[in-house]
Amino acid sequence: ALAPSMPGEPDCSRSASALAAAGVSNTVGRSRMIVEALLGVGIAFKDLGLLEASVERYEQALAIKPNYAEAHSNL
Repeated sequence: ALAPSMPGEPDCSRSASALAAAGVSNTVGRSRMIVEALLGVGIAFKDLGLLEASVERYEQALAIKPNYAEAHSNL
């Protein structure tokens, strides 16, 4: 455990907790962006007639977010 803070020093336990929460939030945001990008690339591949590549991108998106309805509907 961390030693208690002295007056005027930052509370390290709260700072670490805030950093951990920000990391989780940032990770969730990145995952959402990656899944949306994979869906977009899948749609682009489908429009180009590259169906195998399209399905691969939808499956990659679903590996990250299994309940992603838009990826399911494009399979």
